[in-house]
Amino acid sequence: MRKVLKYINREFPEISFTVCGNTKSIIEHREGHVIPLIDGTEIVPFGIVRLVQLQEAGWSYIRP
Repeated sequence: MRKVLKYINREFPEISFTVCGNTKSIIEHREGHVIPLIDGTEIVPFGIVRLVQLQEAGWSYIRP
């Protein structure tokens, strides 16, 4: 998965990555180590807040 994300980051610079800081902290605590992120990843305090901000700005959320 990390290779795919690095490829997307390199080939499509207009795409940005955002990580929920709350979820990252929970996973790191459970796993016992820091979760590495690809360069340029933005950490936001709560992912749901970022989703709401984007939707209010006209973006759509599509769940696979």
